[in-house]
Amino acid sequence: MCTYNGAKFLQEQLRSIAAQSMPVHEIVICDDCSADASCEVVEAFSRQNPGLVRLYRNSTRLGYSQNFAQAISLCRGDIIFLSDQDDSWLPTRVERMAALFAGDDQCAVVSVAALVTDEDLSPNGKSLLPMSPTQDEKPSTFSARIHQSSAYGCTLAFRASLCPLFFPISPHWGHDNWICFIASRFAEIHGIEEPLMYFRRHRASAGMNDKLDFGRFLQLIAAVKRSKRIDYEHDRQKWQDMNQQLQRIFDGSATVSIPHGILCRKNAILDETRARLNFSEERLKVTARPRLFRLAPGLHIYRAGRYDEFASGWKSFLKDLLIA
Repeated sequence: MCTYNGAKFLQEQLRSIAAQSMPVHEIVICDDCSADASCEVVEAFSRQNPGLVRLYRNSTRLGYSQNFAQAISLCRGDIIFLSDQDDSWLPTRVERMAALFAGDDQCAVVSVAALVTDEDLSPNGKSLLPMSPTQDEKPSTFSARIHQSSAYGCTLAFRASLCPLFFPISPHWGHDNWICFIASRFAEIHGIEEPLMYFRRHRASAGMNDKLDFGRFLQLIAAVKRSKRIDYEHDRQKWQDMNQQLQRIFDGSATVSIPHGILCRKNAILDETRARLNFSEERLKVTARPRLFRLAPGLHIYRAGRYDEFASGWKSFLKDLLIA
């Protein structure tokens, strides 16, 4: 768990973890220079549960993703559960997820469904779906395959033996998206469709998500307003980092055994991420032009099907034409 100015809901989350039907062995918490009482809440909980909590206080802020990378690296257990500071787990979450790992040696990652709630834990009718299980039939586009294999970090648990695949975690990625993308290429994924946690939404939530807060049209408007050209450079860097990480894994630098079936797909895995990187570079070139001169190169990419393959089709095309 990572904490940052989360004192308001932190005690409730810690209690829900301590109340699991299958006890957890440790709770590793990295606090990212909170200015509120987060550390005091953790310390009080630790006194009530001796030996359960290990609290680390960062001397300088790492940011959300890199703080989680640090917390993961400090875990000692065989199965690592990721937790937000402001959610609440249902009592059988750990037991249900642990049963999947125990029942299948090949099961490497498990995610659960979650009920989305307001700050008082009242469900708002929306939910987070788990990662889709590993399947022979994959969605037709790269963007759809990413969607199928993505989940919020707070819904995930994975075998610690996978960590060499994930590290170092790119600072240009969210830790959860990085883990999900790599795991979906190298490991067997299981999902539990029954909601086993509450995902709390409030004004101070990290990573506020348009898909949970707005309808489709307002999502597009919000994306255009929020986007800046520097975001396209970040996207290029993001996929460059992923290409380098996958190459490192296949080169043997990750010191983890890769199944023969995955090795046979090496070229396909590397080719699709290189193609995604090329798409980022194309969009960067389009948005570097004055708006009046973006239409022709943008249409070239659109007609080639790359907006549909790697992004949100016409919505991404339109955004590229409009952003400042």
